Amino acid sequence: MAKTVKEQLDEISGNMYSKSQLEEKFASMKSELVEELKNDGANEELVAMKAKLDGYAKEIASIKSIGSEGSEVVVESKGADVMEKFARKGIEGLSFDEKKTMTSNVGATGGYLAGVQMESKILKNLAVQGAMRKVANVKPTNEKSVVYLRVNALTGATHVGETGSATEEDLTFERIEIENHILAKTVSISQEDIDDSQIDVVGQIVEQTSESFSITENADFITGNGVNKAKGILAETDATMLVTTASAGTMVADDLKDLLGALKAGYAVNGALLMNRKTKTAVSKLKDGAGAYIFDSKVMNLATGAVGEIDGIPVYEDDNFPDIAAGAKVMAFGDFNKGYVISDRKRVGLVRDGLTGANQRIVKFFADRRVGGQTVLKEAIKILVIKS
Repeated sequence: MAKTVKEQLDEISGNMYSKSQLEEKFASMKSELVEELKNDGANEELVAMKAKLDGYAKEIASIKSIGSEGSEVVVESKGADVMEKFARKGIEGLSFDEKKTMTSNVGATGGYLAGVQMESKILKNLAVQGAMRKVANVKPTNEKSVVYLRVNALTGATHVGETGSATEEDLTFERIEIENHILAKTVSISQEDIDDSQIDVVGQIVEQTSESFSITENADFITGNGVNKAKGILAETDATMLVTTASAGTMVADDLKDLLGALKAGYAVNGALLMNRKTKTAVSKLKDGAGAYIFDSKVMNLATGAVGEIDGIPVYEDDNFPDIAAGAKVMAFGDFNKGYVISDRKRVGLVRDGLTGANQRIVKFFADRRVGGQTVLKEAIKILVIKS
């Protein structure tokens, strides 16, 4: 009996299981040992094995399960060293304790959650690369979606006399759900690089996944249609958000003045302008009625990523906006912190595949994360459209 339990322990130490699976296995093994000890209570090997089993059971009980993902197990990361070891040797190269610092992902994927350090680096890189991440409201979450309740627009208060009655007004709410969609990327690294201790393997994974995630999500935040991806600000069709230029196929300084003036003062005070680099160049050549350039490039803000100002309003470049052309939505102005929400599910899934590229001595890492985005307050954002 003892030999059977030992074999089961050896099997566990070489694989990953969900918390519920581990609890079930330990309960079964403990039951077997208890029955054996009834017949041979003096067997030191059995007693020692039961003590070891009880210790493991306590460790498993301390692991936090994620309720929304029943098959996941989450353990606090002990640092980047385990992540580096996993990248070089795979899960089989980790000790039992080290495996507990890797997180079992959804069972069907056979993956693990990357360490906190790797996740933080990826999110930091995304924040540096994405214009929308600089101005929008970024909400970290561990859930599959984020739900907002938006109150209806209220009217002003009523003037009443000493015995007058105030006007009653019911609050109504709109439920807005921002779903987190999956972004995935495969990173390939040569076995030679992995074998070279001087190579930062985790750094390579972070760099490649960050760039790929950034390219896709930045496009989604601007032009995404909301189908298996974020819904971009330019995908909105509400006519109240649109400001059209006076002349077809072109844009003049007065059109920008109209755009800035279309936004309520409460939003404009924290407003920002977004456009692509080519449009920014065209805008930088525009002059007001007095012959002065309307764009000021001397006030670039390295801390925020702004490339200049128009009437004191910071300008950000995002090449996912279209060029100036008839019918194009070329620019957005608004308080994006109030108007647009990015939902970040912080955990990054990671699967190490050393088999499919073995003939070429290539190791593949499949990384995925979830992110969503949506306009939540349309009156806080205005979009400039070139007249057709």
